[in-house]
Amino acid sequence: MNRALRRKLHDEGLPDNADTYSVAVIEALSEVTSANGIVSAKELEQRSEAWRSAYKRTPHGKPVKLE
Repeated sequence: MNRALRRKLHDEGLPDNADTYSVAVIEALSEVTSANGIVSAKELEQRSEAWRSAYKRTPHGKPVKLE
């Protein structure tokens, strides 16, 4: 997690705030799950796209639901 956060803060120049921290945590978890064979990089990308699609079609204030 520290490596992902350092990359966001220093390499990408993002601000030290909750949004940057959240993105770093997600990236670190993605790396760990892929590296340990829990889920493939392709499956992670498919799930990420499913979430992007779901939240784009979800009205503000409503729960996001995957179909």
